[in-house]
Amino acid sequence: MVGIFKRSVARTHSYAVLGLAVMLVVVLCAALSSCSPSGSAVGDTQTRLTSQEHDGADRADIRVLIIGADSAGSNQGSELISELNASHITAVYSSAQKVHDGVALAVRDAVEARPSVIVMYAGQRRIGSDPSLDKALRQARMAGVPVAIFSEGPIGVDKTLYAARLAPAASEDCLGSATDVESVASAVQQLVDDVPHPALMCLGAEPSE
Repeated sequence: MVGIFKRSVARTHSYAVLGLAVMLVVVLCAALSSCSPSGSAVGDTQTRLTSQEHDGADRADIRVLIIGADSAGSNQGSELISELNASHITAVYSSAQKVHDGVALAVRDAVEARPSVIVMYAGQRRIGSDPSLDKALRQARMAGVPVAIFSEGPIGVDKTLYAARLAPAASEDCLGSATDVESVASAVQQLVDDVPHPALMCLGAEPSE
């Protein structure tokens, strides 16, 4: 009789441990579901089968930091800044230093400032793969700050390290694609809200209401 009682207690204890383990798995899965999938850039959700429905960020709360090339005092990105400010999104420009790895240093400094989005402004310049830049972009990804690259030409950076490429609607790649034209404010909003978006975002005028 005592043996039967002990076996019953042991079985009950096993069920309790199993139940606790299942609960822990459920909690962990729920906690991890909001993280970026492996191999995807922060904000690049175009490959997800589903997306969480949530209210988007208020544009007045969005802060965009635009990093230009190593030419201090230039007006690179001024058109983007004007369009963003006109859409009630705060945007500021920061020129990379004229030093080795200047762009990478600027990205790392930008991450420390905790903006909503970082935009690397390359214009017609080609951005190639660079160990220092890759490291800075990984730092941004780990911090949860989406990075977009504005470039009219090809980008040689690992596509999992940035959220999207921004290009003028009149650029060759946009003209040759079926991507819809959208405003820079709309593109930034999608990156901040972490909703499905194309890897190439073609920028045009803000649609009239």
